[in-house]
Amino acid sequence: MVRVHYDGYLADGQKMDSSTDKDKAFDFHITRSGVARGWREATRTMRVGEKATIAVAPHAAYAERGVPDKVPPHCALVFDVEILEVW
Repeated sequence: MVRVHYDGYLADGQKMDSSTDKDKAFDFHITRSGVARGWREATRTMRVGEKATIAVAPHAAYAERGVPDKVPPHCALVFDVEILEVW
């Protein structure tokens, strides 16, 4: 499991989601789906306390599915991520 804070942006710079704005860290399994594949791959090599900006190509994000009311199909994404905890 990984606990992060993140801000997620569409390719045009529009913020589409944020754990920081919600003041609630986000937990996820590094080996399971549920977050964009490119995000899982990038955070796998990060250490606690590390911050990174991650650019995720459409095919490694939500591809043709998108996310209703958040991410259009075939959209590149950018995430500012901070690793808070790993267990």
